[in-house]
Amino acid sequence: MHKKFGKGKVVGKKGENQVTVVFALEGEKTLLLDYAPLEKVEKP
Repeated sequence: MHKKFGKGKVVGKKGENQVTVVFALEGEKTLLLDYAPLEKVEKP
């Protein structure tokens, strides 16, 4: 979960600090974990 982009699914990881996430409304984004306000959400 990202505060601005909403729920997404991690589809890739680059190194220790970078992930690629696909968001429903925003599409694919590559984010730095040190800066991106991501929160893990468990599946129901």
